Amino acid sequence: MTTEVTKYEGEKKQAVDLKMLVDGLEIKNEDDFKTGISFVVLGKGSIKQVEDSQLAVAKQKAFEAHKEVAGIYKAVTDGITATTEACLDKMKAYLTSRKTEPEDDRLYYRETWKADVYDIKELCRAISEGEVSADLVKPNTTALNKLAKASKDFLKLAGVKAKKTTSLCFKSAKDVTSD
Repeated sequence: MTTEVTKYEGEKKQAVDLKMLVDGLEIKNEDDFKTGISFVVLGKGSIKQVEDSQLAVAKQKAFEAHKEVAGIYKAVTDGITATTEACLDKMKAYLTSRKTEPEDDRLYYRETWKADVYDIKELCRAISEGEVSADLVKPNTTALNKLAKASKDFLKLAGVKAKKTTSLCFKSAKDVTSD
C-alpha cells in the first residue's frame, strides 16, 4: 500500500504549493485580485487533473471495496443480532409462561424506556407555554431550507425567517458562453 500512496506525492505537493501561494496572497489592488483569479484557475485545473488521475480511480475502488465490506459486515451483525434477540424472546416467553426467574446469572431483565410523541401539537403547545424545554424538539432544517430557498424574503413561518448568504463563486471556462 505504501508504494501505491507514494505514487500520488505529485498531487499532494501540488495541493501544498497552491495552499502556500494562497496563504501568502494579500489582495490590496487590482493586480493582486487578478493574481487571486489565477490561483483559482490553477486550483480548478488541479482539481480536474486529480479527478482525471489514477488517484480518483484508486479512491473509487477503495470506496466500492469499503461499501461492499461494510454491507457484508452489517448483514452478518444484523443477522446475528436478530437471531440472538429472537432466542432471548423465546427464553423470556418460556420464563413468563412458567412464572420463574432466570437461574443463569448472565441473564437479567432490562427495562428500556423510550418517548413516543403521539401528539406533536400538544408537545409544541407545552413548549410555547413554558411547561417543557424547547430542547425537546428539533427543527427539520432540510425541509425549512427548501422552503426558504423557494420562498426567499416571502417566507412566513412563526419562529422562522429566511436568511440569505452570498458567496463568491467561479465559473469554469466550460460554464462561460461566448457571444
